[in-house]
Amino acid sequence: RGNIIALQDVLGIRVLEV
Repeated sequence: RGNIIALQDVLGIRVLEV
């Protein structure tokens, strides 16, 4: 997980998580 992915994951978005 990258910095951005980790940040998105907290918000429950996971946009970069493909």
